[in-house]
Amino acid sequence: MQSHARLFLTKRLPALVRAPRPFLPSTQHAHEPRFPSDRRRSFASSRVEPKAKGGSSSQWLERQKNDPYVRARAAQGLVDTDSAPSSYVSRAAFKLIELKEAWKGTVPMLRPGMTIVDLGAAPGGWIQAADQILGGRGTIVGVDLLPLHTSIPKDEAGIRFIQGDFTTPAVQNKVKQILREATGRGEVDLVVSDMMGNVTGNMLRDGTISLELCETALSFALAHLAPSTTADPTSKTAHPVQFVVKHFTSGATSDLRKRLASLFYVVKWVKPHSSRKASREGFFVCAGLRPGNNDKHATSSSGTTARSSTESGDLFF
Repeated sequence: MQSHARLFLTKRLPALVRAPRPFLPSTQHAHEPRFPSDRRRSFASSRVEPKAKGGSSSQWLERQKNDPYVRARAAQGLVDTDSAPSSYVSRAAFKLIELKEAWKGTVPMLRPGMTIVDLGAAPGGWIQAADQILGGRGTIVGVDLLPLHTSIPKDEAGIRFIQGDFTTPAVQNKVKQILREATGRGEVDLVVSDMMGNVTGNMLRDGTISLELCETALSFALAHLAPSTTADPTSKTAHPVQFVVKHFTSGATSDLRKRLASLFYVVKWVKPHSSRKASREGFFVCAGLRPGNNDKHATSSSGTTARSSTESGDLFF
């Protein structure tokens, strides 16, 4: 009986226990709790640092070596030094490019002249990809607790960066000032977020952290986005993409989707090919902010009510 129990546990443990990823964000010290009660402390950068050497680190290095998107990044000539040449500083850039290319709406997700806010921007892969697609014609404001890679120009050529916690009034005011300078109205066309806190391997805890990050990014977006002004709000393809947020699937995913659907005409769940298969991450892509949902436009709407599209995939791939 004991041998049968041992065999059962041997088979079941890999499916029940997911070892923590070998990273510890540099925004948190090793002696600090992984799940802070302070709301502001849960805002982690999308950039992470490897832990000390060990078996799990060796597995991570092996996975990196075999990752086609890491190899594609290396093929551009990028090396992990501060003197890196101009190329993508993180594989996350491929995720944004995939999302942009896969969007089948009549209004491109990324287009010249846009004003974009990138939350959790470090080390800068999404800023690089967006600036390349915009052709330098637009304004990109990045916000992160960590600095951008030194190869990325900032405070010039349409790229602005604020290092700090965007939940604080000081950082919020800086963002508003930049947006007023860029648009004259303080409004933004697109808010993107690739943030995630410490990945612990605990599905409930990771999902809770992810949900909190999504909610705060959404609050920021609602305070700065202008409602969609398309002539046909009933059309799923006519609305511009205005909010893109990374989310780790959990029991709360369905509720988050419903909340987004009450705010945007079109809500899509997308897992790019460049996102690792083993990861629970994916992205909610939201198009067409409904009138009355922006904090600066909080008036009741008497216009046409369109049914939200919340299926995954019919506007993608």
